[in-house]
Amino acid sequence: TTDRLLVMSALDELVENAAEHGGTAHLEVSVTVESTERIGYERQVTVEDDGPGIPPSELAPIRAGQETDLSHSTGLGLWKLKWCVDRLDGEVEFERPQGGGTRARILLPTLETSA
Repeated sequence: TTDRLLVMSALDELVENAAEHGGTAHLEVSVTVESTERIGYERQVTVEDDGPGIPPSELAPIRAGQETDLSHSTGLGLWKLKWCVDRLDGEVEFERPQGGGTRARILLPTLETSA
């Protein structure tokens, strides 16, 4: 089963990051949850915004899984997201769509609900 608290923490971080760093007065944020056919994963949660995008320098240590004196992020938000997704045995991906903004995708093995 998937830990609801970890899922909610990851989603809170993504949506908060999109709203806080979106950079436009008419910021649009969308959240979608759907099934995925990617091997090993059952659900895909995508958060998209129309802001300036996450700088590559912020994503580099997250993707590498470690910080160094020369490569580090400026906050803990993306680390919190990565830690939550790692604990869920999931995966997080970031893209910069053609028209701008950020598309963040969380892939989760299962999303089971209790009766």
